Amino acid sequence: MRLSLKPLARWLNCPYHPNTLIRTRATLAQTHLNAKQRQQNLDNAFIVNRTVSVAGKDLALIDDVITTSATLNAIVPLLFRAGARSVEVWAICRTL
Repeated sequence: MRLSLKPLARWLNCPYHPNTLIRTRATLAQTHLNAKQRQQNLDNAFIVNRTVSVAGKDLALIDDVITTSATLNAIVPLLFRAGARSVEVWAICRTL
């Protein structure tokens, strides 16, 4: 997914910071997990990189597929706690 986002950021004339989030531990693939398992799988799996300031910024979080929103539920609160002014979520696909 990363390879396709840099040109998108350039086209939108906005900064691209792929290292804003750091995965703190290995997680299982989400594919065969139910909603509760997905959320547990991602608990404490990310931190905001201290070298990238998000304070006061409007952010776009881009995910390839949103199924249960577990990834978003794990990440969006971290960005707000780090001071982000707003977080928009963009997805390529949303499963129903």
